[in-house]
Amino acid sequence: MRSILALVLALSPAAVAQEVRYRVLLGGNPAGAQVTLPQPDGELRFSFEFNDRGRGPKLESRMRLAADGTPAFEETSGNDYLKKPVAERFSVEGGKAGWTNQGEEGDRAVAGPAFYVSFWGVPEELGLLARALLKAPGGSLALLPEGEARIEKVGDQDVRAGERSQHVTQYAITGLDFSPTSVWLDADGRYFFSGSSWYSVVREGWEDAVPSLLDAQDKAAAGLMVVDGEFAAATPELMARAADYREALEAALDFTKPKFNEEMRSGHANM
Repeated sequence: MRSILALVLALSPAAVAQEVRYRVLLGGNPAGAQVTLPQPDGELRFSFEFNDRGRGPKLESRMRLAADGTPAFEETSGNDYLKKPVAERFSVEGGKAGWTNQGEEGDRAVAGPAFYVSFWGVPEELGLLARALLKAPGGSLALLPEGEARIEKVGDQDVRAGERSQHVTQYAITGLDFSPTSVWLDADGRYFFSGSSWYSVVREGWEDAVPSLLDAQDKAAAGLMVVDGEFAAATPELMARAADYREALEAALDFTKPKFNEEMRSGHANM
C-alpha cells in the first residue's frame, strides 16, 4: 500500500516540475530551441539544438547539482556545430572531480565548491553558474578545469511581451572570457536570457523583449573604451577591473601553456 501511495505522489502534478522552453535566435530570427525538463528526483535534463544554414549542434544533457548549486554530475551526448559526435562526462566523487570530452581528459582534487565549465554546455549552464555564484561567499567560485569566476549585479529591468510583464536582473560574470559575460535571471533566479545581436537565447514567449535587453547590455558596457582617431584607450571604469582581467588571462595562459609546450616538443603544434 505504501509503495502504491508513493507512486501516486511521485506522479502527481505537484511532484513533476514543468518544462521550460527557450528560443535560440540567430540575427534575431528563430533558429532553434533549448528545453529544460526537471525530474522528480532533482536531475535536470536539457535538449538543445539550432540550425545555422545546415550546421549547428544537437545535444542532450543530464545534470545533477550539489546543495551549493555546482554540478555533481553531468553527461552530454549528440553532435557539435559541425555535426561531429559529442560525448562528455563530468562527476565529483569522494572529493575528486573527473571529466572527459573531445578536448581533454583530466581530474583533480576539490576541497570546496567548484563549478565545471563544460566543453559542450547548453546555454542554461550560464544561468546555473550565476545562481551558484550568488550563493557562494563573496560571489566567487573556483572553476573546473581551471580558473575562478566572480559575479556582479549590473541592474534590473521590467520587460514586456504583449500584456505580460517580467522583472529581470542583469549580472556580469568575469573569469569566463577576457571581458565580462552578461546573463539575465528572472525574479525567481532562473535563467532568462543571454547572448548578443548575432546569437541569443531567451525564454520562449519573450522574444519581443530581446532588443531592450541587448540595449541594456550595450549601455552597461558603454564607457569602458574611448576612441581617439584610430586608437582606443581604456577609461577609468575599465582600468578599475584590470586586476580581474589580468587574473583571468593568467589563469587561461597557465592552463593552455603546458599543453602547447608538450605539443611543440612532440611536433604537433601548428605554426
